[in-house]
Amino acid sequence: MGTGVRNHESKTSSLKAWEYEMRAMALSDTYVKENFIEARRLIAIALEEDPNYPRAWQAKGWIEWQEGFLGSADEFEKYLEPAEEALNKSLELDPDDHSIYSLQSFIHQMRGDDPELVTTSMDKAVADSPGDAEMLALAASAYCYADRLNEALHYYQEAVRRCPICPSWFYICRWVCSTAIGKYRQSN
Repeated sequence: MGTGVRNHESKTSSLKAWEYEMRAMALSDTYVKENFIEARRLIAIALEEDPNYPRAWQAKGWIEWQEGFLGSADEFEKYLEPAEEALNKSLELDPDDHSIYSLQSFIHQMRGDDPELVTTSMDKAVADSPGDAEMLALAASAYCYADRLNEALHYYQEAVRRCPICPSWFYICRWVCSTAIGKYRQSN
């Protein structure tokens, strides 16, 4: 069983909470603004069902981050605070689940924090799930932010090698990495 599924299902005894958290994340990962309304509703049900489910808090944080990412720069701050609150609640409930550090890395990026904070957080997440294609694609973005472009491209290539039929958001990572190092034709 994959690390992601194992982490999601093993953190709650409520099948309903697990189901709603998984459905909420599937909707938010479409990056379709209208889907965030339903994702928020589903994650609220998951947290109502099990308020101590760390992955549901992590999902809430990602949903806030993603919705802020799709908005204007002026709006992002209003999503950042609830994303950080959810991040902290998840860490409080399960400090051993290092995948939460990927969210921390992306919050650092959007705040314009030191690139070292961005990559340190992401390294913790990757260390916990070194074979997880999604985590590797997220690492590619973090390393692009840190201007460590060859490492970023390596992470992206490894993500696609592990998941050749990948989610559409992986291609954003490829384009960013490839264009940043002048290999735009490879990103097409």
